[in-house]
Amino acid sequence: MVRYISEAVFAKKGPRKITEREARPVPRRAAIPAGILFRMFVIGSIAVLASVYAVWRYYTVPYQPMLVPKPAPTEIEIEPLP
Repeated sequence: MVRYISEAVFAKKGPRKITEREARPVPRRAAIPAGILFRMFVIGSIAVLASVYAVWRYYTVPYQPMLVPKPAPTEIEIEPLP
């Protein structure tokens, strides 16, 4: 019978077998269905193309003029100071 917790935790488990090792598990290839893989490739390609188009358009196409024209500075009524 164990009198102290330290006796149970640090108790010797017997001699270690150095010659016998456990075989490492062989890594398996992830099983991804071909349909999902193709769909991910198509969606990713569309995203890359859309971002390239957005950057190209941002730096090459000029902005459209505003629909409302700015008033000329002489048309603004300024009240004289008292």
